[in-house]
Amino acid sequence: MLHITGRPYLFVDESLVARHDGTELRLHSPVRADVALRFDAPWEGPIGAYFTVVDAGDRYLMYYRAGAHWSPELPGVTCVAESDDGIEWWRPNLWKYEFAGSRANNIIWMSSDDLSQNIGPFLDASPHAQPDARFKALAGVPEAGGLYALGSPDGYAWRLLSDEPVMTDGEFDSLNTSFWDTELGCYVVYYRKWAWRDRAASDASTRCSTSGRGRATRRWSSSTRTRSGRTIATPGCISGSPNG
Repeated sequence: MLHITGRPYLFVDESLVARHDGTELRLHSPVRADVALRFDAPWEGPIGAYFTVVDAGDRYLMYYRAGAHWSPELPGVTCVAESDDGIEWWRPNLWKYEFAGSRANNIIWMSSDDLSQNIGPFLDASPHAQPDARFKALAGVPEAGGLYALGSPDGYAWRLLSDEPVMTDGEFDSLNTSFWDTELGCYVVYYRKWAWRDRAASDASTRCSTSGRGRATRRWSSSTRTRSGRTIATPGCISGSPNG
């Protein structure tokens, strides 16, 4: 028998429903509204992707990928926009990174290490979160060595929490969605890797969703795989200090 507690539950199927009495599960369609933010700043270039909205308490922060990481004239960057209500957004001038001779931009990360391709920040809900890393993120690609942990005290000034990657088993060629799981008592990340049907044939691969667990500044490891349809979810765990 399933034990229901007082925490929120997401009703995505019938697993939590014993019976229906004048109710039904219905997937509602989103309604297209006005443009929240036009990506027309000079440093944003042809790419605007991997939007992550964080409720920072007194404001909303929207992080996104911009630029073109293959171009030396227009490097890949990660930017942030602000909003009071989640509807109207603007770019704060952070004065951190120089682009075209000016630091008047909203860039939070610009580097040659490819980390700016897929940074997905979150506000750390861990009871052990330190003030200088209230915000955290995982980012990286195999060319950079894997996934690295980043931290920030305010969501604007970011730094690497470790010089070594926390995960290396994966392609990480998408947004890496991570958070502190209050039920498991550790950090969880959803990322993407390649599942090979035939390792001898490069065209016989499929992409799959994957999950992992760990401590923000410690190395993460994978464990038992579970399969659902064509998607493979691989949870991982690690021992160590939970102080992030």
